[in-house]
Amino acid sequence: MSTRQRHKSWLNYPIFELLSSMRFAVALLTVLSIAAVVGTVIPQNRPQQDYVFTFGTFWSRIFSWLGLYDVYSSAWFVLILVFLVLSTGLCLIRHVPSFIREMKSFRTAVKINNVSHNHIFSGRLSDDVCERFLQARGFRTKRVNREDGVLIAAHRGYLNKLGYVFAHAALIIICLGGLMDSDLSIKLGVLTGRFVPNKNAQYVDEFPPESRRSHNSLSFRGDISLPENQSTDAVFLNIGDKGVLVQELPFTIKLNKFNIDFYENGMPKDFASEVTITNKKTGESQDAVVKVNHPIKVDGVTIYQAGYGDGGSPLEFDIWALPDPSYKPQTLSVRSKTQVPLPLGNEEYRLSFTDFRSYNVMLDEENKNDDKPTYRNMGATITYNISDGAGQTYIFTNYMLPQVRDNRAYYFYGVRKPNDKAFRWLAIPLDRDGSIETFMRLRQAFYDEKTVDKVVDKMANLTTDMDKEKIKKFTQSVLAMFIRGGYTMVDDFIREKVPANEQENMARNFYQTIAFAANQLLDEVILDSKQESWAESAERNVFVLDSLNALTGLHKYPSPLLLQLKSYEEVSATGLQMTRSPGEKWVYLGSFLLTIGCIFMLYLYERRAWILLGENKLTFAMMAGRHKRDLDKEFNQEIEQINQLIRDFKALSSDNKDNQS
Repeated sequence: MSTRQRHKSWLNYPIFELLSSMRFAVALLTVLSIAAVVGTVIPQNRPQQDYVFTFGTFWSRIFSWLGLYDVYSSAWFVLILVFLVLSTGLCLIRHVPSFIREMKSFRTAVKINNVSHNHIFSGRLSDDVCERFLQARGFRTKRVNREDGVLIAAHRGYLNKLGYVFAHAALIIICLGGLMDSDLSIKLGVLTGRFVPNKNAQYVDEFPPESRRSHNSLSFRGDISLPENQSTDAVFLNIGDKGVLVQELPFTIKLNKFNIDFYENGMPKDFASEVTITNKKTGESQDAVVKVNHPIKVDGVTIYQAGYGDGGSPLEFDIWALPDPSYKPQTLSVRSKTQVPLPLGNEEYRLSFTDFRSYNVMLDEENKNDDKPTYRNMGATITYNISDGAGQTYIFTNYMLPQVRDNRAYYFYGVRKPNDKAFRWLAIPLDRDGSIETFMRLRQAFYDEKTVDKVVDKMANLTTDMDKEKIKKFTQSVLAMFIRGGYTMVDDFIREKVPANEQENMARNFYQTIAFAANQLLDEVILDSKQESWAESAERNVFVLDSLNALTGLHKYPSPLLLQLKSYEEVSATGLQMTRSPGEKWVYLGSFLLTIGCIFMLYLYERRAWILLGENKLTFAMMAGRHKRDLDKEFNQEIEQINQLIRDFKALSSDNKDNQS
């Protein structure tokens, strides 16, 4: 059996016919297109908690199992690329030989009368004239002698077939380039146990050898958050829920300074990193600036400016332990991006400072402008988590600066559960001096029995026509209820214990008693703290009512601590993405071939033409693989040209005879 026959035999198996078929390739391309849409719609390679927050626990697990959080590196996506390369390669193996034969062939055995576009001329031209006529129109020609006459076969646009070859080869080259740049080697290494992702280590130095990749790795795409004045010689590779690997670099990179500019609305305008890069082998250093959309390339590694954030800024807080009613705060000095154990009584808590921002711009609701929106920097914020011994976690965010609402100043404290979408806010009012101290002193006064008894006695003595003991008991019970649970407990008591027709009046009495007592307690606070007297005014009344609302809110505040940021020293961090992409040049080559292939296919029209010179007639025929409408027009033009040529040669022949006679 010949080699050609053996090739035909295995290529004709149904499995190979399926793999090399157009419908199989189209199906693969359709799935890849859908995957690209999914990879665009769903943010890729984000922390798992972000997906739980967005999609919920159930669907986030389903999407994770399907690999939708890292589509382009998922096993099924890589498998599709492999099959697409296989399908396209088999397609080329099957069809390239026939394409080459077709490009070389002149089809000299054609039955010219069976060609759809043919025309018989009454006149006759010489062989040389017909051949030069076709060559002048860009045809390659071949002359053969047949039984029915001399056939001149012509072929033009034969490179059109190369367009198909280039396009298919380009697809293979692009896919191979994509596979070279994928994390296929990492997945195989994890699968075989060569690499072991680590879930516990946080710093580069903590990763064991089996969780590290050499700087000679063929390809990688990793990220690093690098604080100012710190350096690294590795990046992190996220392996999904399995953990993280460390990719070593052939150089050390140090962040000297991070620069950022903002638009008026707070969106980043531009940010860049001033870095120093030191080659590990030679020790040579170079300074460079990495900007957005302006990466740099060092030792085959491309460094992109991918983001920015907090780099572990020193922070100082005033901190109140809420089980303790004392107004005096303690001082806590920490760094952001750190965790602090927090033992309180018999409970063990963990305090994690996750995100510090010094710049927070929002619409200025207090100074609206109908013509143009106005913005205001709301000051620094700190976000932190508090987890108890049972593992229950709450997320908190606090503003450093007071925020103004309706011309009144407050400190705002936000809280939410990990799966909640929005923060709930606690607003604590500031006094006439812009301080939280008066509120904290008022809170302490509510919990001080002697001060409360003194106020209750004073309130009872203000009545003349009622039983003072009953007034004292009523006031004490209402205040005790408010101290235990705020307005919430008071409302529950009225709803459950008071007849429906009396609830409105009773609520009014309860609220008036609480407000009056709060005013009396405020007088005691002012006197005890040696502040200037605060005369009865709308400002004072609003402060008291806001304080009562804040005291109620503190009962719902799920934290044993109240933290107020007092000062900070900002340390910025740059987010860098580093990639080694050897397949990049192959993708460029494939793209170039694809462009050339498309040009050949779209703009090179394949044409075949024949002229058969019989004894007393001339037959002309044309054929085209595509563009039949254009062929009709071109065929008629060629007929007219040949007729004109026949007439010209007849006239020339007649003139020659006249001259001879």
